[in-house]
Amino acid sequence: PGAGSWRRTRGGRMAAILSYRHVFGVKANVKDGLHYLDDFVVVYSAGHHVVKYNIESKVQEFINGSEGSRGITALAVSPSKTLIAVAEDCLDGAHVFVYHARRLFRQKSLATPEVESGQYVSLSFSPDEALLLSLGAAPDWRLVCWHLDSGKPLAIHQVTSTPELVMEGCSFCPTNPTKLAVWGSSVLKFLSLEDDQRISVLPHSSRFTERPAQTYLAHCWLPDDLSVVATASGDLLLFRRELFECVLSSSPSASAESEADAGPAEVLVPYEGGFLTGGAHGLVRLFAPSDDEGVYFRRTRRFLLRDAAEHNARIHTVAVSPSQDSLAVMTGGADMLSLDLTRALKKEETRFTRIGAGTHGPPRDRDEGWGPGDPSAAAAVTGLDVCTRKPLIATTGIDGCLRLWNYVEKTQELCEPFGEVLLCVALHPSGLQALVGFSDALKLCNILLDNVVPAREITIKNCREARFARGGHLFAAANGFLIQVYDAFTCDLLVTLRGHSSPVRSIRWAEDDETLTSAGLDGAVYRWSWRSGKRVSEFVNKQDSYTAAESTQDGVTAYAVGVKGFLEEVEFASGSSRHAVAHDVVHGQLALSSNGRMLFSGWADESLAGCVASYAIPIDADAPDVVTYPAASAEVTRMMLTHDDTHLVVAGADGSVLVMEVRDKEGRIPLREASARLPWADEVLMTKGLLEEMATSITKLSEKYEELVSNNDYNMRMKEIQFQERMKKVQERYQAELDQEKTQLQLLKEETEDLQREYGDRLTAMEVAHRAELQKREAMYQAEIMGEVSRFQQLKAEWDASGAEQRAIRQRLVDDHERHMSVVRQAQDEKLAAAQQARRDHEKSNADRLKDWRETQGQMEGDLEEEVEEMKRTYQTKHEFEKTTILRYRSENGVLTKKFEALKQEIEEQEEEIRALKDAHGKREKLVADLRLQIKARVAAISEKDGKIGDKEKQIYELKKKNQELEKYKFVLDYKIKELKRQIEPRETEIQAMRKQIKEVDAELEAYHKVNAKMDEQIGELRAELDALQAAISRGRGTVRSRKSQAEALQSDLEELSSLILDPPKLRAGILAVHARHVPKDLVVARADGVVVSEYAKQEQYLAENLKTLSAKLARTTAVNASEMERTVRRNLALIADVKELRTRIASLREDRSRVGSVPAAAAAA
Repeated sequence: PGAGSWRRTRGGRMAAILSYRHVFGVKANVKDGLHYLDDFVVVYSAGHHVVKYNIESKVQEFINGSEGSRGITALAVSPSKTLIAVAEDCLDGAHVFVYHARRLFRQKSLATPEVESGQYVSLSFSPDEALLLSLGAAPDWRLVCWHLDSGKPLAIHQVTSTPELVMEGCSFCPTNPTKLAVWGSSVLKFLSLEDDQRISVLPHSSRFTERPAQTYLAHCWLPDDLSVVATASGDLLLFRRELFECVLSSSPSASAESEADAGPAEVLVPYEGGFLTGGAHGLVRLFAPSDDEGVYFRRTRRFLLRDAAEHNARIHTVAVSPSQDSLAVMTGGADMLSLDLTRALKKEETRFTRIGAGTHGPPRDRDEGWGPGDPSAAAAVTGLDVCTRKPLIATTGIDGCLRLWNYVEKTQELCEPFGEVLLCVALHPSGLQALVGFSDALKLCNILLDNVVPAREITIKNCREARFARGGHLFAAANGFLIQVYDAFTCDLLVTLRGHSSPVRSIRWAEDDETLTSAGLDGAVYRWSWRSGKRVSEFVNKQDSYTAAESTQDGVTAYAVGVKGFLEEVEFASGSSRHAVAHDVVHGQLALSSNGRMLFSGWADESLAGCVASYAIPIDADAPDVVTYPAASAEVTRMMLTHDDTHLVVAGADGSVLVMEVRDKEGRIPLREASARLPWADEVLMTKGLLEEMATSITKLSEKYEELVSNNDYNMRMKEIQFQERMKKVQERYQAELDQEKTQLQLLKEETEDLQREYGDRLTAMEVAHRAELQKREAMYQAEIMGEVSRFQQLKAEWDASGAEQRAIRQRLVDDHERHMSVVRQAQDEKLAAAQQARRDHEKSNADRLKDWRETQGQMEGDLEEEVEEMKRTYQTKHEFEKTTILRYRSENGVLTKKFEALKQEIEEQEEEIRALKDAHGKREKLVADLRLQIKARVAAISEKDGKIGDKEKQIYELKKKNQELEKYKFVLDYKIKELKRQIEPRETEIQAMRKQIKEVDAELEAYHKVNAKMDEQIGELRAELDALQAAISRGRGTVRSRKSQAEALQSDLEELSSLILDPPKLRAGILAVHARHVPKDLVVARADGVVVSEYAKQEQYLAENLKTLSAKLARTTAVNASEMERTVRRNLALIADVKELRTRIASLREDRSRVGSVPAAAAAA
């Protein structure tokens, strides 16, 4: 039905399809809510979604939250960046969903009834990505280790039995998947995942247990079996192999330079052998390994957010890109910021830049902002409107900011803080003005280029609803129970509409701006004519309080939603309504398309995530066509369609603003009329003073630019002259040194030839002496070898004689042992057969008793269930009858108010009947309680029988103990197993060596990649220089062509003058004419400076030679890199083949080990 929809109820018509386009906002109360997938893609939570955001292209992809969820509580990304784990607080318990990071489809759904809490507060993947660790919340604080392939819990461990303690997180060791860590209030545990699927606690050293209990905020694994733990007191504790080592001397509590530095570290992230910390006051610290004795880590850098002095600058999430070139942080004010670490470490740029378009944050008086586990409804959007002539969305929130969003370019155009809670906003169709509701007044503001300036004030306090007419010449505002219509240009009050008896919550203008529809908490829906100030149509339902209403363009039908959970379809002509759709959640907002065929409603249930429901009009009450889409993580506070009905904008109490594209049932975008397809306007408002300041600054900058250009040209010419002089001196010096080196080289060659002749004579003499000594030694060793051969033959004969005697003795001993073993084995077999027969008899008797007990239990449960179901059906029938009767009487009471006195006695009789029914209902409840007591008694009887079964199992266990006597024969097999293990160890050593060799080759390949990147940069620079030279050549060619055409014209004029050479007067007049034609009047003849001309020629010659040299160097480097790359590829292929062979050997060794391991098991069974 649509991208990301949950469910669809099929009716006679098809509802409109919504597809997600962009979400503005961040859900900052998610544990580890920000991760990098690669250097340009981040993953975070926004609304009721997990967003995959490309920082460069600003494209978002969505993982939707599940149905029946209260929100997302934690995120985790696998080490290879291929899996995303999402923890959600669902109605049926805590769930973890695992998604594919690239395709975003769900792979696993993990849930277990053993976790009592409704949510998980932390997630972590194992380094091999085969396991997932999740930490449940209070009251049980259970740690669950999931096996991802099977989707079942591998081990469960209760961290603490004290529900008042708060756990902060859990993690896997990145190098050892059997090591775990969990930390929180007064709890820091290092755990081990055993082979028997059990989690055991590793003991702390006495040095750590003697320390006072603290709140442990964060933990981080480091190389060399190190780990760091941050405490609430500002200490950084160092552990080695899970044992306490020391408190780092560079801890914030010990080395703070200011009050901001003294704040504790609330998040720890490993970085290049050290770690990064984040915490309060917007401070990020970098700790690097230290070479000083006793000082393990030293703080090397600190980075401060540019708005750290403002509120909500607490950093609670830090992420580092895979290349470790970028750093991303999430603050308590729901801001995501990034820092280029490469430039920051070089001290070139330490400014954080915003990721995304910003978001509405928590209230101004909340200094630390959000954190993991905080309520999501802390940044509610209180006002929303969409511009007609510009792609702008205006929102206000409890953070006191007015924000303008561009939903086409996906950016935040403007953010204007006012310092107090804003209640509503209405945007003028031109996008140049906005109505903003304050607690003391309603203000008409001008939207300038970079700020918002209040222009006029209207004395309406606590205005929560205001709307501009579609033409922009009027606006209506809710003033308590009244609706006031004003002239948009003069702000004069035109009319006051009276009729509501409770605050007005919804105002909608008609298409022609002649009528408007309002709804209030008094259950009234009115359609007004503002010119007459009277109601055209009305509907009142005192049993409900309406929060939103929409009317069709013809004014015949209206749709309203309220706190009762019904979508009411109102017929103004008859003054009646019907429940078009009944919901089990509260709907708070409505949006109706201009053609009246598409209707959308937003959930406002505080216990569920906010969603949007799409309906097809007309609505079939028996089988409505509705599609539900997840939107915000809290209730939907505002919702509106754009003027052309192509986009639906939804705002939630979590500060998120979601833009969804609307399509019809065939997937087409609806377009209303030609006027709806006008191009966007680009006008902006500017004050005259600002315009004059910009003109003055442009003039000053232009003058400064011209001055800089002239100074730069002069400096460049002077530097070129100095450079040429220095080059000449350097060339002369190097030429003299080169001549001197050539002379020394010649002398060394002559010395080398003399030494070669001398050492040749010596080698000849040594070879002659060596041959003589070799012959002498061969003769001597030949005699010794013959003596040893004869001695070997004698010893072999003696060995054969003694071997025959030993074999006979060994054969006798083996025969005696086999006879003894046969006797012992026969006796043991008889004992074992008797024990097995007794065990079978006991099992048979136990099975018969268990069968009888189960039959009795099944009969009792069936009878009890039938009785309970019969009583439940009877009670439900009466309850439905009572409910229907009450509703009918209430509706009659609302319609027949004039007959109240006549029907009062009848109502009292009905109330007595209701009380009698309630008494009967109480008796039924007592009967159900008695039946439950009987069920408990039956359960007690069942537990007694379970005790008897346990006794029988103890007898079986005693028989098993007798079988353990056979284990004394295992020592022979154990010896063989040890021998095989000793054979496996050399192979494992070879595998480790090959892995090390593979890592070295990978490092070499990475170095080659870096060299290629540098060469690519050099090629780009050379190409830029070549392009500049080609541009200069083309300009010179144009000048030559123009000069050539002038010369040809002059030549033709001179040829004509040659014919007048015999007529001097005409010749003189012709020469003057030619002079006037070819020589400009303002020509100033100047001679070129000879030094400049010669320097220009030298520079041109030098650049040509330099270009040739660089081209040759580029060709040589490209050839060398190609050959190196080919050699590296061949080495990699060879290494891959070796690795495959080693893996085959390992598999065969494991099979041998498994076969050897099965032998003891077979012996034990025998």
